[in-house]
Amino acid sequence: MEFFLLSTFCDDVSKWQFHDPAVLAQTLEDGELVLYFDCGTEDGYQLQHGASYLHEVLEACGVAHDFALMPGTHSVAFWAQRIEDSLRFHMGHFAALGAQEH
Repeated sequence: MEFFLLSTFCDDVSKWQFHDPAVLAQTLEDGELVLYFDCGTEDGYQLQHGASYLHEVLEACGVAHDFALMPGTHSVAFWAQRIEDSLRFHMGHFAALGAQEH
């Protein structure tokens, strides 16, 4: 994973910012995207820090989203614990889009 990140973004800060969800979030209007993300508090890649920061940025910008920070690691066990909530969130939004088409 580290090689992928370095080969994609290098040490060019502008490349990092171009792909940084927290930077991109600041350009969103509320309702423009439907966002759901979750993370374990013991994530081996330390993604909980970035996820929490993205949550704070979205809140500060007034962009509605669903975020869950729960005990767990970056693992299939965590995914299995959270998948029901994730699918419920997405199914609800897909159903709402389908209702708008009729």
